[in-house]
Amino acid sequence: MSLEILTGLPGSGKSERLVGLVQSARDAGQEVQTIACSDSLILQGRRNITENRRMGSRSGLNTKLDRFEPLENAVQFLNAAESGWLLAFDEAQHFGPEIVNAWCAASDRGVRILIASPSHGQLELLLQRGHRPTALTLTCQKCGSKAASEFFCRMDENKTEAVCDGCYEKMKKVAEKQAARLLRKQAPHPGKKIIYQPVELPACRNWEVIREDSERRFEIVRQACAEVGLLGRESSYLDIGCNTGFFCHRMSQAGFRSTGVDVVKEDIELARLLGAYSRRDYAKYVASDAYIYLRHTQEVRFDVISAFSVFQWIMIQKTAQHGLHCMNWLFRKSKCLCVLEMGESTEDHYVKRIGMKYDSVWIRTFMETSGEFERVELYEGEKHGLKRDLFLGIKHGDEMAKPKAGR
Repeated sequence: MSLEILTGLPGSGKSERLVGLVQSARDAGQEVQTIACSDSLILQGRRNITENRRMGSRSGLNTKLDRFEPLENAVQFLNAAESGWLLAFDEAQHFGPEIVNAWCAASDRGVRILIASPSHGQLELLLQRGHRPTALTLTCQKCGSKAASEFFCRMDENKTEAVCDGCYEKMKKVAEKQAARLLRKQAPHPGKKIIYQPVELPACRNWEVIREDSERRFEIVRQACAEVGLLGRESSYLDIGCNTGFFCHRMSQAGFRSTGVDVVKEDIELARLLGAYSRRDYAKYVASDAYIYLRHTQEVRFDVISAFSVFQWIMIQKTAQHGLHCMNWLFRKSKCLCVLEMGESTEDHYVKRIGMKYDSVWIRTFMETSGEFERVELYEGEKHGLKRDLFLGIKHGDEMAKPKAGR
């Protein structure tokens, strides 16, 4: 039985160790196959993997990637592997816990299995079967003296920073204070302890939240995702008008790869700061006008897309037609679920400002006649404790489970 597991913080050298072992085995004439998960949205976005078929480390050490496979194919290959082979899985966490049985079975047959960066779930299952990891360590990249035990992740810079306990607490406190200062300056109530979306900072615990229904909106979306089989699949999520990233964060916690877009650069700065030092959820944030972003990224689609009270502002700041274009682009850009909330033209805040008249009936009809959805569900605001009505446009892919009956 031969199963080696490499764990450690980002930058600790897991991939470098794996590549070195792979190269040594190849030099010795051993049958070697390196394998990465093609189901992963993250790995799909790496040109070195998808185009060059190379896998490597931060130090530049790399080797040929033999197989870029979905989970099902990887399991089949494991089941057919012969004794004496070396099968190396880099960034193994993307395969999910389902692959663990196949790893262990192949190892029992004499196949040498090398696993770098297993997920927490995978590692728990491996430990239950008596397999112990090799934990790689590194020195704090801040103070340079103590052993690193935590890390920060800056997705906008594609950078991680491993730090010791002391530096972690200091850096986190500084970042949280900076975030609180920025929130105090945030529109529409600068200088007051009022925020638009919930923010999970100790300093903001007692602040007034304008959209108190944010958690309820998230739960509606999460439940809809569960009904169509999107949870646990490393699905993708896009939030147009993300503000400070509440929905991206909550969807990331639900297992999604989240991207947020907002025209307010200060909100994007806040979302990135929270993502790096507090949430550490790997969400990405883009500073862009919604109209421009949707117009120029139609080829990039997401499993779930939301736009909460955004497009009425496009109509006010540009024209009603601009807002309608955004709605159609949003519908087409979603693979499975499209979540839409809009301030209606009859609301006091928007009367005579939007350039057209519409209400909930009109919005639902517009979604249904777009031809993009098999069904449009309405969650009435008053009934569900929401500020406004919420619409879910539902599409069914062949691989998705059918959602439950309408409400």
